[in-house]
Amino acid sequence: MSGPPKLHDEAELDAAHAVEHHTVAATTAGPDDLEPQLKYERLGADVKDILKDASATALCLSEKVLALGTSLGNIHILDYSGNEVKRFSLHSQPVRHISFDDKAEYVASCCGEDYVSVSGLYTDETNKYTFKRPITVVALDPRYASRKTHEFVTGDVRGRLKLSSQGWLGRSDTVLHQGEGPIRAVAWQGSILAWASDVGTRVSAAALRVLWSADEARRRPY
Repeated sequence: MSGPPKLHDEAELDAAHAVEHHTVAATTAGPDDLEPQLKYERLGADVKDILKDASATALCLSEKVLALGTSLGNIHILDYSGNEVKRFSLHSQPVRHISFDDKAEYVASCCGEDYVSVSGLYTDETNKYTFKRPITVVALDPRYASRKTHEFVTGDVRGRLKLSSQGWLGRSDTVLHQGEGPIRAVAWQGSILAWASDVGTRVSAAALRVLWSADEARRRPY
């Protein structure tokens, strides 16, 4: 004789329903509806030793190499197998943000203090640019390596987004945007500048054109 039917608790029934729903959805979904499966591989080589005594706090990628910032204030330049090819010890606080130029010949970094460091990957050149307020983010001009006037954009805790230009006659700083809280992120690609604050994210070409074109000098940078 067969015994009484087995009673299932709510968790079992929910799990069974979820499996059934997933199976039906998978069979009825088209190829455009399926979520992509991400493939990843852990960085090996020197990364394991780097992170023994420190934690990763910032990361920036280029086609050639990647830059890993740590809680010890170091920036490690790595190949895509995880081998360290160069190291910079430029900060006394955890690295907050890193930026390459397009050719990955220079790297800029900040740690939440009142300065930005820009260093050459293939030279011993390192420049330190100081500001009045702590810097939260930095983005190098994509053409930094090929231009006589070196430019970069910074964001600070007071919400000022600035373009800094370093030439033979010294440095000039121009405010591109302000008044929406601390700048949380910034990226510069071609003539497009994007940044994020407590209010939201802005993407603008005019923010840079306003400085490059006399005809647009009076326009708001957003």
